[in-house]
Amino acid sequence: MSYCNTVYLDLENLNTSRLSNLNGLSKQLTESFNEFADDTSNGFDLNSTKPIQGAFSCSKFELGLQIWRNLKKAVVTIITFDQSIDESIIAEKLLVIFQAESFCVTPINQSKEHFLGENQLSCNLSKIKNLPANAKLDWVYEYDNAGEQHQYKVRDVLAFGESKFQQYAVLDTYAFGKTLFLDGYVQSAQKDEHIYHECLIQPAMLCHPEPKKVLVIGAGEGATSREILYHPSVDRVVLIDLDEELINVCRKHLDTFHRGGFDHPKVELLFQDGYEYLENCDEKFDIIVIDVVDAIEEGPAQKLYTREFYRFLKDKCLTENGFVVVQSMELNDVDLYDDWHVHREMAQSFQHVCSYATFVPSFWSKWRYTIASEGIDVNRVSAKYINEVIAERNIADHLNFFNGEVFSSLCAFGNQAKKTLQYALDNPDKGQIEADISKHFQDWNLEDFVKYTKGKDLEF
Repeated sequence: MSYCNTVYLDLENLNTSRLSNLNGLSKQLTESFNEFADDTSNGFDLNSTKPIQGAFSCSKFELGLQIWRNLKKAVVTIITFDQSIDESIIAEKLLVIFQAESFCVTPINQSKEHFLGENQLSCNLSKIKNLPANAKLDWVYEYDNAGEQHQYKVRDVLAFGESKFQQYAVLDTYAFGKTLFLDGYVQSAQKDEHIYHECLIQPAMLCHPEPKKVLVIGAGEGATSREILYHPSVDRVVLIDLDEELINVCRKHLDTFHRGGFDHPKVELLFQDGYEYLENCDEKFDIIVIDVVDAIEEGPAQKLYTREFYRFLKDKCLTENGFVVVQSMELNDVDLYDDWHVHREMAQSFQHVCSYATFVPSFWSKWRYTIASEGIDVNRVSAKYINEVIAERNIADHLNFFNGEVFSSLCAFGNQAKKTLQYALDNPDKGQIEADISKHFQDWNLEDFVKYTKGKDLEF
């Protein structure tokens, strides 16, 4: 490949009525781009996932499209392999088709920081359907609408594809080793996955007097199973996951994550919906782990983040002193807009709820977990007790990060976070948690912030 250029097109304030008929829109997009294409072109197919996604590819260029209906926003990746293709003409066609009020074009391959040689590509993985033939990934990056971007330098691409449920990539990165990306975002990295998984699993396992049966919804890389099986009392682990293709990719490429955790004789691995499994299951578990993709407002995992689901677990699926532990997404101390959603929902169902968090370097953020039980209050468990159980079960050599002192530190939150949590608990039925101290980045206003912080002025 002698030429490769990438341009991002952001379309704002779309006419959302254009999205009511995806088949018609797909046809219009295909007809518009066929004049640039040749006999190898593929039609522009849009799907109804959230966000709406679609792609068009031919020998001269590829387009990747994501549309956020509620935000009236679309992001298009235009990758051209032929200098005769004018990206601005493609952008103008898209502007007309979507009747967008504003747009921004960002070329990314114009400097050495982003394009180091003819066959080296820098990109956001979520914006491309397929890696161009013969292209070597140099950098990948993820960004959000808050104006934040993280970059990872790539040594090698171990796997790249799209299953029935999500896009996946396993990349060997310079900073974090083998790293799993789903839909363009880091899910787990070889160098620090032990931090995430030990904090997800060990508090519940160590606080339970004798965990025997454990259910995991979201088998992922298999590292959750690994952490559970270190405990000698465990005699049964049920792993549930929708995505068999992804599990097979993890089994093959992320062996240092699962360490045989998929194939252990105590493990039963099932590919189905976790909620449906529990509805049809008469078995009770000592610990239930919810380790699915982030989802509060939309998506297939949404129902796993509701008080109705947690009450269902308590009444039907847990033993007397059983625990539910949930990965509760990023904890951002300067953006607590809906940070306490899971804690609030669990508090409507369980007698004892505890939230805790730790910093995960590959996530570039603190990650939060929530644990609940009807019979055991984790908030009252001491560091000394945790260390004693670790010694009693002879698992200290398996833990690279977690111990009693770490456990105690995980539960410490700053004043702003604690105040927002109390606000959430005092307003259990408010759909969107928004305290005065907690404004989303997109709504951040300098004048309001200065007024709020007036109390910090020094007096002389």
